[in-house]
Formats: sequence, C-alpha cells, structure tokens
Amino acid sequence: MGVYATITDLTTVISRLSDLPVQPLLPALSKIRTILDKDKSKLQQQIKQAVEINTLVALGLGTVFFTLASFLMHVMLGDVVPSEYILAFRIEIIIATLYSLYAVGYYVLFSVNAVVESLLIHLFSSLLSIVLIFIFSKK
Repeated sequence: MGVYATITDLTTVISRLSDLPVQPLLPALSKIRTILDKDKSKLQQQIKQAVEINTLVALGLGTVFFTLASFLMHVMLGDVVPSEYILAFRIEIIIATLYSLYAVGYYVLFSVNAVVESLLIHLFSSLLSIVLIFIFSKK
C-alpha cells in the first residue's frame, strides 16, 4: 500500500501542473454565450494556447518522471527498490500523462455546458486507462 500511495502521489503532480494553463480561461469560458463572433476568435486562440501548454507540460513532466523514475523511487522509498516497483511507477506515469492531456477539454466542455460530450470523453479515457492498466499488468 505504501508503494501504491507513493506512486499515485508522485504521478498526481503531472495532472495538477498540467491543469494550470486552463484556469485563466474559466471566467471567459463561462461567458461564451454572450461573446460576439470577433471575441470568440480571441477565445479560440486562448484555448489553443492552453491546449499547447497543457500538452507541453503533461508530456514534459511525463518524460522527466519516466527518465528519473528509478531516482525518484529511491528518494521516496529508500535504497532497496525492486525493479517491479520502478516498472509500476513508469506504467503509472504513462497512464497519468495520457490522462492529463484531457485537462483543457474537461474544463472547456463543462464551461460551455457540453456535459454529455465531456461524459463520453471521460468514459473513453477511463476505459483507455483500464485497458492500459490491463495490458501493462501482464508485465
């Protein structure tokens, strides 16, 4: 349980930091129905930038964590860390990184009241996570 808690605590950093580019958009998104067409293009540009930053942060952190997985596990758990723990950590890094790419879509869809679309995407990404867990658990 301690290893699982350590792995999930470390990988939640990827999700939390990749959500940050979206937060400045939320006030503008909540008013999307009242925005004129010329302002919508500015908002679309801001959303595009948020997607790009979110992708860069998620993939960047995922890459750094994946590369430093052995070091991070040794820091968190001590000197004796079985290779299975490092592999499990790397698998969770892949899953958390892919899941973090959905941050902008999650907030944008809820802000424009597209709850059904958000639900479908969330279900798909959750199923993808379960499939990845199943595939990687064979290792």
